[in-house]
Amino acid sequence: MRKKLSKVMALICVATITVTSMPYLSDSTKGATMDFSAENSSVMVDKGGYKKEVYGVGTDDWGVTWTDRKNNLPTRTTYLTDNYKETVGTVPTNDWASSVVFDKYSESLYAHPLAYRAASNGMQMASPAVTSGTSYVDGEPTVESLLEDNTVELVIGGNNFSAKDAKVDKTTDWTYDILMENNASTSSIMATIGKGTPYAYYNFKNVEPTISLGAGGTDLAIYKNSTSSNILGVSLKNKKDGKTHYYLISAPSGTTWVNAGGKLTAKMPAGKNYMSVAILPDGSDNAFELYKKYAFNFITDTKVEWKYLSNSSKVVTKYNVVTKNMETGANGGDTIIALYPHQWRYANSKFTGYTYDTIRGTMKTVVGTSYSTTMQYNGILSSLPVTKDEDTVGKIKDQLGYLYSYRKSKDDPKWICFLEGQYGGYDTYWVGKNLNTLSDAIWLADQFKDNDMKTMTNDMVEGVEDYLEFWFDPHRAYIDGQHVDDYFYYDKEYGTLIGYPTSYDSDKQVNDHHFHYGYWIKAAAAVAMKDPQWAKEWGGMVYEMIGDIANANRDGSSYNKNSETRYPFLRNFDIYEGHSWASGVANYEFDENGQMVDKKGGLSGGNNQESSSESVNAWSSLILWGEAVGDERIRDLGIYMYTTEIAAIEDYYYDVHNEIFTKEYKDSNNYNIQTVTRLFGGRYDHTAWWTENPIEVTTITMLPISGATLYMGKYKDKVKNVVDSIGENSKQWSNFVNNKEQICTNYGKKDMLTDPKTNQDVVAEYYAYYDPDAALAKVDLSDSGKVENGESRAHTLAYITSLKEYGNQNFDITGSTPFSVVLEKNGVKTYVVENHTDKTQRTYFSDKTYVDVPANSVYAGGKSGDGENPNKDDSQEITKPEATTAKPEATTQKPQETTKPEATTVKPETTTQKHEVTTKQETTTKPATDDSKYASLNYIDIGNNKNNEFDQSLSGCKYAVVNGTINVCQFQNTGFGELYMAVGGISAANFIATINGQKVTRTEGTGLFINPAVDYITYKYNVVEITADDGTATVIIMNPNKTGTYNESSIIETTTEKQSETTTKEETTSKVETTTEKQSETTTKEETTTKKQEETVSKEQTTTDKLNESTTEQVQVTTKDEIKENQSTKENKHSDVTTTANKEGFSIGGLGNDEKYQAPGKVKKLKVKKKSLKKIRLSWKKVSGANGYQVSVKVRKKGKFKVVKTIRKNKNKYIRRKYRNKIIYVKVRAYKIVAGNKIYGKYSAVKKYKNK
Repeated sequence: MRKKLSKVMALICVATITVTSMPYLSDSTKGATMDFSAENSSVMVDKGGYKKEVYGVGTDDWGVTWTDRKNNLPTRTTYLTDNYKETVGTVPTNDWASSVVFDKYSESLYAHPLAYRAASNGMQMASPAVTSGTSYVDGEPTVESLLEDNTVELVIGGNNFSAKDAKVDKTTDWTYDILMENNASTSSIMATIGKGTPYAYYNFKNVEPTISLGAGGTDLAIYKNSTSSNILGVSLKNKKDGKTHYYLISAPSGTTWVNAGGKLTAKMPAGKNYMSVAILPDGSDNAFELYKKYAFNFITDTKVEWKYLSNSSKVVTKYNVVTKNMETGANGGDTIIALYPHQWRYANSKFTGYTYDTIRGTMKTVVGTSYSTTMQYNGILSSLPVTKDEDTVGKIKDQLGYLYSYRKSKDDPKWICFLEGQYGGYDTYWVGKNLNTLSDAIWLADQFKDNDMKTMTNDMVEGVEDYLEFWFDPHRAYIDGQHVDDYFYYDKEYGTLIGYPTSYDSDKQVNDHHFHYGYWIKAAAAVAMKDPQWAKEWGGMVYEMIGDIANANRDGSSYNKNSETRYPFLRNFDIYEGHSWASGVANYEFDENGQMVDKKGGLSGGNNQESSSESVNAWSSLILWGEAVGDERIRDLGIYMYTTEIAAIEDYYYDVHNEIFTKEYKDSNNYNIQTVTRLFGGRYDHTAWWTENPIEVTTITMLPISGATLYMGKYKDKVKNVVDSIGENSKQWSNFVNNKEQICTNYGKKDMLTDPKTNQDVVAEYYAYYDPDAALAKVDLSDSGKVENGESRAHTLAYITSLKEYGNQNFDITGSTPFSVVLEKNGVKTYVVENHTDKTQRTYFSDKTYVDVPANSVYAGGKSGDGENPNKDDSQEITKPEATTAKPEATTQKPQETTKPEATTVKPETTTQKHEVTTKQETTTKPATDDSKYASLNYIDIGNNKNNEFDQSLSGCKYAVVNGTINVCQFQNTGFGELYMAVGGISAANFIATINGQKVTRTEGTGLFINPAVDYITYKYNVVEITADDGTATVIIMNPNKTGTYNESSIIETTTEKQSETTTKEETTSKVETTTEKQSETTTKEETTTKKQEETVSKEQTTTDKLNESTTEQVQVTTKDEIKENQSTKENKHSDVTTTANKEGFSIGGLGNDEKYQAPGKVKKLKVKKKSLKKIRLSWKKVSGANGYQVSVKVRKKGKFKVVKTIRKNKNKYIRRKYRNKIIYVKVRAYKIVAGNKIYGKYSAVKKYKNK
């Protein structure tokens, strides 16, 4: 049993609320502690881990009452179909449509330009009017565009149809399929709704569809065509604003309508049961005809792709939709897509001219299946450079010394202050605020190189490490009867990580996780930059936190190799609307009976987010962590979300372009509201969840001020206007102070803070973007000056004086590395670059200068020299699906063979990605433009006709070569004319293509394909395996090591066993020695890092050839399986190739017919038995010579097999969770690895198992 660590409650650091001491619990009230320290109560991912059960008690009333935490878990009642549960397995919390999951039907769902609400009578919908109002609490203006009972315009239902509930059946990146069934489940309506589409799509089962007028509309009429036409134009008048709205109703050919009883009833032909409803921009014939053209192209999938282009410091985001024409069955047709302001500002698209007025401003439309945005990433810093003024430096050091001495002298928990007692102290949010203070102090103190400062920095690093370890070690974190229980619990049913103690319903409603965990990830990054070994040993729980709030793995899998956790895709981030959501259940609370209630009404606005700045802090923390540990995937994911959310904030929270807020909201003669502090799907206002104090309300969208918040100073006049609007002389302040008693009564609060100096340090730091001298004069840094709970006087002084000396950021100049900015004052530029690698780094700036920065250091000064960046980005277009949504490589693990976790998170010097390259560039030729420029490629077509979805064989595979490297491979389905790219992807991304409308996944291969007509990266592979989602249809495309050179007229092929050394070659300034005796035959020369595999895991499996070389970017070529395998330091690194045998002993792509290339034998004697209440045990006879096994399972006899586990050892058992109340079928096959290739044997006989 591990030693328990005793902790004593600390003194309150900042006097805000007096808190009574927490009582010792009697045996009758304390939480379950019997098995807390048992080994099987926890799951370890490295030295840290999480609990599988919930322990202890919690409070939300300052310790007056304590309740069992098990009673505050997220509700077990969720409205998800079996199809969703079986295919996804996690609960889609914190999304715009999450209320569908938790409400019997749904609350208002805002998918601009439309809004929806599921109800017993069908799907209610409207294009709600945008109206201005006033807050019932303090009289300030609000803006609403609500879907409520009295604003519904249309109801899509059925004759005699009544839905028993509404359930989520499927989600894509910005659409939901919502199923509404009758009580007997014999009839149903399936609605597909999504953001950015003016269409809603419906499928009916045993329902005669009807369209009825809702309570928010009047004068329903057919204005286009007649009831004998399957396509109608209908109009209605919105009661709220009196405007006429026009809808397009499109039913199958042959449909007629009955106009009677105040509704339209569709008489559809037999076998056709679908319909689309579109909101038209106006009532013109042209609009009607345009929208009619695409009415039957139903959206079946949506997907985002992103890419960070370091050399130009841009983020390219591509929004893709997949359609299926319901009339013809054809796939891939165009549709009409509406763009939000934060999208169309940065899109180079051809707009239709049709627009929609929404609460987010004007949405513009395009026709197509995709569009891209290109945004500028302006860089971040861990800390601003400290001033050179000696007197100020002395004061900063003094303040650091005070902070250091006070924090270090505290009782357990050392370094951490008791900030907020509402939730018993030390909850994940307020501990996060503590950690933010210390993170900033570490980076600030580290800029001073005298011994006292070094000692101080090291001690603070160790202090943060100790505290993080206490939380991360699930065996140490609980003291019987003392409420001192700091640990993380993984809720398997929901797919979420909950830290205890919780706060603000981070447990019950899964609220605010990105706010909380952003601070923790930032602190871990600060530690990792100073102590890389700590990150290797304890980084696993950091990755679990990242996975919980920002999992980029679409299959839900964890970033950690040996963790079974699953998380939703980008949980908090709204991919289409560009910002995040805070409420897990979309704004609802639970009453004493556990039922959802809409507290006080007015919460029909959908989901919400308050602290946009804390959301940005979360995404910047990913940038910090990714850079600290050399994980470019996490870093680039952070850059994508950070850059996108800032663009959304500028529009929807601050309206810097003066286009979004209504004139009533921003009336300078009224309350002069300058910001939105609570953004809802259907409304926005200037208030907070706990107060109406305008200073607290407004600063919640500023804090924490840091090196990642320089974006706030881009619009300096806005900064001044914001601060002026909340000052002591403002109407906002006088209204609050003069009417506080009534405001508190209206709000249901006993009291609110009225000190105008509240958060005065945050206000001063923010104001320094406009006038640092005035900010410095305003701020009170004396002992009596108020300090915000995530701040320190040292940081405040250093931040303001840095802006005073060096000036604001110059947003016209960007650098080629993520941690580079230019500050400018009076025409003097200060180039600031942080180099967190172990090599000297050259950063090029867009003003044609560069700066050389030594390893692991920070530079602030003039340019090192003049010169344009010779390195060009691979492309500013994204053409290959999922090129940048790859699963980040898990960089921490606990090897199964040892009890001591092995370090696997690498410092930059051990990653081939970080090698600097010379500026030499190879000339390239473009891929073939027609079939004559392609050569046939050997391939084997197996398993292609195993089900109805894949009913056509392949007619051929073609490829083009550039500089001796395969650049394009395409295969053709003989039943259709389309060519489907079969190219690889960055790192472990699942390559998604389409055959007959079904997804297929690339599981092995290498390379990256980028727009062949413009820019592209070389591509190579030996074998590509493409497997359908259901695991049953497989296509093998094999390259027998053909190479050649492409020119304008022909492709010259060679078949030599060894590639000539004249092929494209990347020269690096620091060569990596190879220790392999012989590389597997490829089309390019590779230098691989294998020498120190026992100590590190390379971020990149090979240094791939690049046509456009870059100083910072290398092409990721690892695959999903490789990421898992390469993290195990006990296994050899294979080639990027997987080979599947459809019969034993066939020749594999030039490997030969030697006995060692024969497939392993068939698995025999498979048994499935019950192991425990929740687990089953599989066992089988070992296959001689096997390197591992693949386990496949299907649910129900007619289900489809899915690979659930790849076992990378020759062992003969596997234990997994049960399928509740299901009959399952199991089969297993062996594989062996030969010359870097996987060769699979035959599956075992299928075993049936029925849960009891």
